Amino acid sequence: MAEEYSELEKDIEPDALAELVQSYFQQAKEYRVDDELVWMDAYDAYRANYPERTDRVIELAKSKGVFIHLVRRRVNSAKVKISSLLFESGKVPFEVTPNLRPKFIHPDLAQLPYDIAVEEIKQRAERMESEIRDVLNKSNYVDIINDTILEMCLYGTGVTKSIVLKKHNYPVYKTASQDPNIIQAEDMLESELIPTVENVSIWDIFPSPEAKSQDDCEWIIHRAFYSPQQLRSLGEQNGFRREAIEEVIETGEGSDAGSEQSENPTRYMRRRGDRVKDFEVLEMWGEIPAEDLEPYMDIPEGVRFNLSVCVTVCGGKVLRAVMNPFDGRLPFDFCYWERNSDSIFGDGIYFSIRDLQDLTNFAFAQVVEAK
Repeated sequence: MAEEYSELEKDIEPDALAELVQSYFQQAKEYRVDDELVWMDAYDAYRANYPERTDRVIELAKSKGVFIHLVRRRVNSAKVKISSLLFESGKVPFEVTPNLRPKFIHPDLAQLPYDIAVEEIKQRAERMESEIRDVLNKSNYVDIINDTILEMCLYGTGVTKSIVLKKHNYPVYKTASQDPNIIQAEDMLESELIPTVENVSIWDIFPSPEAKSQDDCEWIIHRAFYSPQQLRSLGEQNGFRREAIEEVIETGEGSDAGSEQSENPTRYMRRRGDRVKDFEVLEMWGEIPAEDLEPYMDIPEGVRFNLSVCVTVCGGKVLRAVMNPFDGRLPFDFCYWERNSDSIFGDGIYFSIRDLQDLTNFAFAQVVEAK
């Protein structure tokens, strides 16, 4: 796909498709404003910060410096219980076992005697399980899922992205004998691409407006912030246009040192000072009209209307446009603390006890005043 795309780099305007993605992004951002206000209050309650929007009850507790950690305690307790149920001693509870009536038998197994074939199948199943566990350990799967569980409990929705191929580097050791064959093997095994699951913060996921479930989404936009160094590293991946990346860095296209409500609170609260990661990159997964994609990629024969693609833009520049490799599936999965039938976003623990949190702070403030 990268070679096909490089051949199509002509004197075209990459702004048309980028503006389409940016317009989708603005629609999704405006649609979820009310949810963001609840998420911000949930973040403040978890961090024992008083919200910007206050009333007389909150003002009294704030004036006395009283904040009882109800939300934090309940969220952490729920996270620990869910994690302990999902993972046994920090391991993913699964087992690979042979099928008693397989639909396909490899020719080399069909030639073996029955008893030997059964034993060989069991050993292959064990090796497959060990290889899967090795990939899970290298990709820190348990930690990623725990981070997702935390957001699910606090905000009501946890999001993961899969499958993402990431490079895993191995330490290379030089042998004392300096055997050329061993050195060559070490160089070959220095790194490899492994499939991983990525945690996506709820603050950086923008589903299509009015979607009530993942299956109801027409498209999903994943936002990320990059530094110039990280942006250049994208050029090493297939399909990315290095010329467009360099132009974005030189002109500052898509760079924003400010902040807004839709950003992750950690980034939002640290809005003072210059930021290193100030390039806003949007990765859109979904269907786009074929005529809008013609200047950027080859359109398969027989496609007349929409095409399922992944488009990456920064500001008004298209960095990549490729086919969706998952047969039209959007590579995001949502989990919920409490499902909300009217929205793709669920309700978290804070949403259920926010009144109790405020009243508890107020009551203890009254105690401090000896009332």
